[in-house]
Amino acid sequence: MQAGHPCAQNSIVIFMPYEVKCYPDSVGKKEIKGLPAEARAEVASVIRDLATYGPEPPAREAKTLKGKHLKGLWQLSLKVNKEQIRLVYFVWGETIIVVVSVFKKTSPQLQVREHSTAAERKKTAERILRNTQDGNDLTAIN
Repeated sequence: MQAGHPCAQNSIVIFMPYEVKCYPDSVGKKEIKGLPAEARAEVASVIRDLATYGPEPPAREAKTLKGKHLKGLWQLSLKVNKEQIRLVYFVWGETIIVVVSVFKKTSPQLQVREHSTAAERKKTAERILRNTQDGNDLTAIN
């Protein structure tokens, strides 16, 4: 295990009960990488917390989204340099968390659009996960 890997600290392996994946690939390739450097670092920290503690990491502002079409979606809110960053995700089975949207909230209307996009992505990701045993068709976030 690499020294800089989030699972290793001073040669002690930390048990990480959840595997965090993203769907679609653009979540990692565009949405996360398109954020400013400090926001990307905070998102990476949140992803480590999700992997370690599950959908409700301590000292993080996580909530389930309300609305029939948003059932099963969680949102984690971050504030980085006065910018509001949102991660939207869902839990599959007992060990997989799938991040379906990461965005900078600039208006309530944008958040509504992103929630709708996240709900559609969740449906597609669930269909993929139902057809695979281990979710390998989704991209793991390292």
